[in-house]
Amino acid sequence: MDDSEVWWKREERAIKCEKAGNIDEAVKLYEQNVSDHADTPHSYRRLVILYKMLGRRSDEQRVAREALTVAKELEGKERHFFLKRFRR
Repeated sequence: MDDSEVWWKREERAIKCEKAGNIDEAVKLYEQNVSDHADTPHSYRRLVILYKMLGRRSDEQRVAREALTVAKELEGKERHFFLKRFRR
């Protein structure tokens, strides 16, 4: 299994955890993708949203910064989503 398959499977599990209300496990799975520098914008976006919901501002900004570093091809609304984390 290549890296991208691992990232997508992890992301699918995280989505299921979120839907089941298991936020801690979802955060753990998304964080694994972030620490692997996964090229999956969804993982970064969801993790930023979850950290905002949990009131973890420094983690929210850290993940947004990582997204902007790793996912250079982010454009338009997706890029703006991460950039605005630093303007509040």
